[in-house]
Amino acid sequence: LSFKLKPINFERYEKAFKNVQEEIKKGNTYLLNLTFPSKFFTDCSLKEIYECSDAKFKLLFKDRFVCFSPERFIKIEDDSIMTFPMKGTIDASFKNAEQKILNNKKEMAEHTMIVDLLRNDLSMVSKRVRVERFRYCEKIKAGKRELIQVSSKIKGDLENGWQNRLGKIITKLLP
Repeated sequence: LSFKLKPINFERYEKAFKNVQEEIKKGNTYLLNLTFPSKFFTDCSLKEIYECSDAKFKLLFKDRFVCFSPERFIKIEDDSIMTFPMKGTIDASFKNAEQKILNNKKEMAEHTMIVDLLRNDLSMVSKRVRVERFRYCEKIKAGKRELIQVSSKIKGDLENGWQNRLGKIITKLLP
């Protein structure tokens, strides 16, 4: 596949980054994902792009858009709902990569915050929410590279008849 990426210019990014820093200082946010749309050009169809991806989770929607993620949104099995937040990434080729990522205080703080946030989210749609596995490492492919990603497993019990409220459950969990 051939792609040509046209990223945003640095001045636009820097302005947005400074704005985020100001909002954090004002106390208006403590968790934010600063992103921008990125234009890219290719001679491939969305279907070809989709078929070439090894992403664990991917979607091709009516030949209108395609998305990829190593992270599952939710999983419902029997009468349980689970989520597996990922926060903390390091190149697997680094020496002692797993130890480095697990011992990093900043990564620990970010991961703890996202686990707490998603534990709270699951408590809006289920009972007896618990963290079943905290901060374990998984290897994921990112193109030709291999990365180590830190994940956790959070689980809640769904009430009887949850199948009749599936749309409401998903909507409530969306950001």
